[in-house]
Amino acid sequence: MVFYSLYSTGSPNDRKLPLLKLDGYTLRKVVKQDCEAIHHLVQELANCLNMPDAPQISAKGMLVSYHKQ
Repeated sequence: MVFYSLYSTGSPNDRKLPLLKLDGYTLRKVVKQDCEAIHHLVQELANCLNMPDAPQISAKGMLVSYHKQ
């Protein structure tokens, strides 16, 4: 599974990441520093759908999964 992020990590290495241009947005492959932001977005969506307990993975769990790839 590959995630793409709209967020910059602020790292100079961001310039080296593959980019995807889509409908005026520039997407890049996710990096480990994005796990916290991704978890936050997933939780916000769950809250919006009145399912606050639905997310079954933490930001730390995402990081562990990221390192297994």
